[in-house]
Amino acid sequence: CALLIWRQKRNFNLSTEAMEDLSTLKQRLKSWEAEFVTGHNRKPNKDDIAASSQEIKDTYKEYYSLKKKQEKEQVNDVWGSSLNKPATPDLVEESKNKPKESLVETFSKKLKQRSAQLAVK
Repeated sequence: CALLIWRQKRNFNLSTEAMEDLSTLKQRLKSWEAEFVTGHNRKPNKDDIAASSQEIKDTYKEYYSLKKKQEKEQVNDVWGSSLNKPATPDLVEESKNKPKESLVETFSKKLKQRSAQLAVK
Protein backbone atom coordinates (compact mmCIF):
# COMPACT_ATOMS: atom_id res chain seq x y z
CA CYS A 1 0.00 0.00 0.00
CA ALA A 2 2.84 2.37 0.87
CA LEU A 3 4.46 1.57 -2.48
CA LEU A 4 1.27 2.58 -4.27
CA ILE A 5 1.08 5.92 -2.45
CA TRP A 6 4.76 6.61 -3.11
CA ARG A 7 4.34 5.95 -6.84
CA GLN A 8 1.22 8.10 -7.06
CA LYS A 9 3.04 11.05 -5.45
CA ARG A 10 5.99 10.63 -7.78
CA ASN A 11 5.45 12.36 -11.12
CA PHE A 12 7.22 10.48 -13.91
CA ASN A 13 6.74 9.69 -17.55
CA LEU A 14 6.59 6.11 -18.74
CA SER A 15 10.23 5.38 -19.18
CA THR A 16 11.82 1.96 -19.30
CA GLU A 17 11.52 1.77 -15.52
CA ALA A 18 7.79 2.41 -15.66
CA MET A 19 7.36 -0.15 -18.43
CA GLU A 20 9.15 -2.71 -16.25
CA ASP A 21 6.85 -1.79 -13.37
CA LEU A 22 3.87 -2.31 -15.65
CA SER A 23 5.05 -5.75 -16.76
CA THR A 24 5.88 -6.73 -13.16
CA LEU A 25 2.41 -5.73 -12.02
CA LYS A 26 0.85 -7.62 -14.90
CA GLN A 27 2.82 -10.75 -13.99
CA ARG A 28 1.65 -10.50 -10.36
CA LEU A 29 -1.96 -10.12 -11.45
CA LYS A 30 -1.72 -12.99 -13.93
CA SER A 31 -0.26 -15.31 -11.29
CA TRP A 32 -3.04 -14.35 -8.83
CA GLU A 33 -5.65 -14.92 -11.54
CA ALA A 34 -4.13 -18.33 -12.34
CA GLU A 35 -4.31 -19.30 -8.65
CA PHE A 36 -7.92 -18.12 -8.56
CA VAL A 37 -8.81 -20.17 -11.65
CA THR A 38 -7.18 -23.23 -10.08
CA GLY A 39 -9.22 -22.84 -6.90
CA HIS A 40 -12.57 -21.76 -8.38
CA ASN A 41 -12.54 -23.20 -11.94
CA ARG A 42 -13.40 -19.80 -13.43
CA LYS A 43 -11.81 -16.43 -14.07
CA PRO A 44 -12.19 -13.78 -11.36
CA ASN A 45 -14.79 -11.06 -11.91
CA LYS A 46 -15.07 -7.59 -10.35
CA ASP A 47 -16.75 -8.94 -7.23
CA ASP A 48 -13.95 -11.47 -6.71
CA ILE A 49 -11.35 -8.73 -7.07
CA ALA A 50 -13.26 -6.54 -4.59
CA ALA A 51 -13.35 -9.46 -2.13
CA SER A 52 -9.63 -10.19 -2.53
CA SER A 53 -6.82 -8.88 -0.34
CA GLN A 54 -5.95 -5.20 -0.22
CA GLU A 55 -2.63 -5.96 -1.91
CA ILE A 56 -4.39 -7.37 -5.00
CA LYS A 57 -6.78 -4.42 -5.13
CA ASP A 58 -3.88 -1.97 -4.93
CA THR A 59 -1.99 -3.89 -7.61
CA TYR A 60 -5.00 -3.67 -9.95
CA LYS A 61 -5.39 0.07 -9.27
CA GLU A 62 -1.72 0.75 -9.88
CA TYR A 63 -1.64 -1.40 -13.01
CA TYR A 64 -4.60 0.37 -14.59
CA SER A 65 -3.34 3.84 -13.66
CA LEU A 66 0.06 3.09 -15.25
CA LYS A 67 -1.68 1.58 -18.26
CA LYS A 68 -3.78 4.75 -18.66
CA LYS A 69 -0.67 6.94 -18.45
CA GLN A 70 1.00 4.78 -21.08
CA GLU A 71 -1.94 5.11 -23.44
CA LYS A 72 -2.11 8.89 -22.98
CA GLU A 73 1.60 9.32 -23.67
CA GLN A 74 1.61 7.03 -26.69
CA VAL A 75 -1.27 8.69 -28.51
CA ASN A 76 0.46 11.55 -30.29
CA ASP A 77 -1.81 11.94 -33.27
CA VAL A 78 -5.16 10.97 -34.68
CA TRP A 79 -4.21 7.39 -35.53
CA GLY A 80 -2.38 6.46 -32.35
CA SER A 81 1.16 5.23 -32.04
CA SER A 82 0.28 1.57 -32.57
CA LEU A 83 -0.57 2.30 -36.21
CA ASN A 84 2.50 4.40 -36.96
CA LYS A 85 5.41 2.57 -38.51
CA PRO A 86 8.85 4.09 -38.19
CA ALA A 87 10.41 4.99 -41.51
CA THR A 88 13.83 3.50 -42.07
CA PRO A 89 16.31 5.85 -43.77
CA ASP A 90 17.04 3.34 -46.56
CA LEU A 91 13.40 3.03 -47.55
CA VAL A 92 12.86 6.79 -47.45
CA GLU A 93 15.87 7.46 -49.70
CA GLU A 94 14.87 4.65 -52.04
CA SER A 95 11.36 6.00 -52.45
CA LYS A 96 12.62 9.55 -53.06
CA ASN A 97 14.99 8.47 -55.82
CA LYS A 98 12.59 6.05 -57.46
CA PRO A 99 10.25 7.53 -60.09
CA LYS A 100 6.57 6.96 -59.36
CA GLU A 101 4.74 4.42 -61.50
CA SER A 102 1.18 4.85 -62.56
CA LEU A 103 -1.39 2.23 -61.64
CA VAL A 104 -1.60 1.17 -65.29
CA GLU A 105 2.15 0.55 -65.42
CA THR A 106 2.09 -1.39 -62.16
CA PHE A 107 -0.86 -3.50 -63.30
CA SER A 108 0.67 -4.23 -66.69
CA LYS A 109 3.96 -5.36 -65.07
CA LYS A 110 2.10 -7.72 -62.76
CA LEU A 111 0.02 -9.04 -65.65
CA LYS A 112 3.15 -9.71 -67.71
CA GLN A 113 4.84 -11.49 -64.79
CA ARG A 114 1.84 -13.70 -64.12
CA SER A 115 1.30 -14.54 -67.78
CA ALA A 116 5.00 -15.50 -68.05
CA GLN A 117 4.57 -17.78 -65.01
CA LEU A 118 1.52 -19.42 -66.56
CA ALA A 119 3.28 -19.90 -69.90
CA VAL A 120 6.16 -21.77 -68.19
CA LYS A 121 3.79 -24.24 -66.53
